[in-house]
Amino acid sequence: KPLDRPAIALGLQSNFMSLQYNQRLSYGVLYSSADQMVLLENDTISSVIHNSPSAWVVEFYSSFCGHCHAFAPTWKKLAKMAKDWKQLIHVAAIDCAEERNLATCVHYQIEGYPSVKFFNASAPSSNLGKTFTGERTLLGIIHEMVKVAELQKTLGLIRTDLDFVPIRKEFVSSFVEGKTSYDELALIFEVPTSYIGREVMLDMMKCPGLGVRRVLSRNKFLVEKYAIKKFPSLIVVHRRGTFKELSHDEKTHASYKKSLEELCLGVKPSVELPEITEAMTLYKRLHGKAEKRKQEAGSSSEVYMQDLESGLSFMLNVEVATKPIIQGDEYLALRNFIGMLAKCFPGRPSLGQVLNNLHAKLPLTRTNIFRSEYLYNVQRSQANVKLDGGSNAHPLPKKVKWAACSGSKPEYRGYPCSLWTLFHTLTVNCGSSHQLTGLDVLSRIREFIRYFFSCEECRKHFTAMSSNLSNEVHSHNEAILWLWRGHNKVNDRLAGDQSEDPKHPKIQFPSKDLCEECRVPGSDDHNVQWNEAVVLEFLKNHYGVDNIRIKKPPARSAPELEDTDIVSKHSKRHSVSHLSIIGLSSIDASMCLILYSAIAFAVIALYIYFIRRRRRIVRLHVHTP
Repeated sequence: KPLDRPAIALGLQSNFMSLQYNQRLSYGVLYSSADQMVLLENDTISSVIHNSPSAWVVEFYSSFCGHCHAFAPTWKKLAKMAKDWKQLIHVAAIDCAEERNLATCVHYQIEGYPSVKFFNASAPSSNLGKTFTGERTLLGIIHEMVKVAELQKTLGLIRTDLDFVPIRKEFVSSFVEGKTSYDELALIFEVPTSYIGREVMLDMMKCPGLGVRRVLSRNKFLVEKYAIKKFPSLIVVHRRGTFKELSHDEKTHASYKKSLEELCLGVKPSVELPEITEAMTLYKRLHGKAEKRKQEAGSSSEVYMQDLESGLSFMLNVEVATKPIIQGDEYLALRNFIGMLAKCFPGRPSLGQVLNNLHAKLPLTRTNIFRSEYLYNVQRSQANVKLDGGSNAHPLPKKVKWAACSGSKPEYRGYPCSLWTLFHTLTVNCGSSHQLTGLDVLSRIREFIRYFFSCEECRKHFTAMSSNLSNEVHSHNEAILWLWRGHNKVNDRLAGDQSEDPKHPKIQFPSKDLCEECRVPGSDDHNVQWNEAVVLEFLKNHYGVDNIRIKKPPARSAPELEDTDIVSKHSKRHSVSHLSIIGLSSIDASMCLILYSAIAFAVIALYIYFIRRRRRIVRLHVHTP
């Protein structure tokens, strides 16, 4: 049964949900239908993983998350390694950055990406899965999958002939005497802590004529009988009792699997569950074109208001809203960050009013707020706020669209790029007039990242990097330079990473083309020496309010996308026009002024006309005989 969003969104009241942000997102796909995994959506996840005849391991990821990009090759290898284990356990993935999947990921209590959850076979719809907390390495997750597969057998959740219990000498005798259904018997000798035997047993479930069993190193009788010298070792026993060792130099899972597949005379056909077939059909229909889609990459050297506003929209409506309840230090971090935005964000007055409204709905007298109330407040903060043309609209764009932060593919850049741009803009524009020190600005950024940036590894790196701010930053200028240095450190670490856009390689910013004077003459790209005094002035200009570009949308675009207010130094304080308060737009005011001037001119003209006419009458009267 497909998940019903209002029903799963952690008890949100329907009136709140009706106001919930309906963001039309479509990020890039990290996985394709060619990968050996089931790709889930909001409409298919429940019918696939709940009340299933097999166990499931599901990756909840976000396609904008850099660490998810780095983790994707591991998940693909995992799915490929476990492709023959489907009778006991399946591999799946779901993209939480997709608008249609947001409520689903909240339902499963996903607060960071990537998150891996295990679901037992026959798990009811109320089961939210067990989060994997071990090392997210290929072997770490494979070993956990083996444990879960073994548990399904132990609990009787899955009927299978597979038996993970190590054998005794009697089992070999039964095989030689023809008392088993196997044509040949493979024995994997291993130490008790080894996983290779169980892994190969799962691989070879597809070969009913080939028995694969474990023998522990402490079974002295069988170890001596087959002259085992090293562990692990692979022995194949024939019906006549003769045997042959297949493990010589290479004693790995892959080599054992390859050797046994050559002995497999008949492969049992696998039948895909109809729910899985339906899920993959839907995925291909939704993403078939996206897998091949390319888009025009933005110019990363520019600062666009479109990127800043789209980033704010995604941040406030999606990232913050992943938590069922925001409480304690999280609440304070959110309140402080939105308060800083209200003071320093160099945007349109209408958006400034929204940020002020939202900040007012997070009073210091409280220590927590539920997700439902928070989302309601985000919507209410935008109610009755008029844009420059006088029309009611959501000042936060409903459709996230990137300009300079647009990657060469949808999965590149995007939100993380906009976040860095926002942070640089805040360090530059939060001057002393806003009563925030440079340390205040960076501390509020750090705490927001700590609690509300969903990419787990990125969050850890940033909070670790900023752990000593109080000793490193003592002024606004130092704050601007600290964030610039930190960003370049991140760029250096991620250069060549899976998350890097090939059309936008990670460089040391600013480039030589953008600011040649910022670099000490003679320094190369691999060991840049900076003239920090020049860099500081460059950053102030680059991220200053006068350099933020207003990209005009097409004439027929939605009102919420229209950048009708000019970004200027006057907009930094977000002063709300008195005309808007009384319901007049600037166009109305201009018309009134023109009309008033016309009336005044007409009155003056009539006055002059009557004065002259009167004087003429007086003259005629005086000269009349």
